[in-house]
Amino acid sequence: MEMLIRVKNEQKAIHLFSVLKELSYVEIETSPQKKVTSKKKVASEKDFENLFGIWANRDITLKEIREKAWKRKF
Repeated sequence: MEMLIRVKNEQKAIHLFSVLKELSYVEIETSPQKKVTSKKKVASEKDFENLFGIWANRDITLKEIREKAWKRKF
């Protein structure tokens, strides 16, 4: 029987791993660490294109958007 276990807390995962190693009836195979990805969907180009209309019918300029986004004091 094979099993995949995901542990959210790294310290607890290390502890679990050390406990499992002590059990004679458990064989542990390690694989190269996979890149951890968020469960959030990665934005696609189509998702980006859906944002194009968010400023439609708004009386705002690119300069005003930049000023709000990067409030810098000189």
